[in-house]
Amino acid sequence: MGVRRHGAELERAIVEAVWAELDEVGFAAFRVGAVAERARTSKPVLYRRWPGRAHLVLAAIRYAARAPAAPDPTGSLRGDLVALMAALAAHARRIPSSALWGVLAEGERDPGCAPRSWTPSTTARPTTRSPP
Repeated sequence: MGVRRHGAELERAIVEAVWAELDEVGFAAFRVGAVAERARTSKPVLYRRWPGRAHLVLAAIRYAARAPAAPDPTGSLRGDLVALMAALAAHARRIPSSALWGVLAEGERDPGCAPRSWTPSTTARPTTRSPP
């Protein structure tokens, strides 16, 4: 067994393993054990931090959703905005759609893994107006 990793190094290895597993098998066949093997760690290490696969994938999504580095200035406002939008779009494409849909579906079964902003009080509800 190699050197034991901690902190950011271990987190980066786990996130990379999550993406590799999702790319290879998708969310439906995603296994925590396979992520542990890819990250060269153990399942207990993962389960101490995340209670299940949806929680692990959500953590990887949050990790990947961190803002990308700002692009270099182009010399014009329009050029800067185009470069920024292109960087944001490329950054968003890094997150596999199967991960998003899988976590949303799991969130229906397990409210503990739903994104924090996804609560009944913040979801859109139709409003009814009383007649004048």
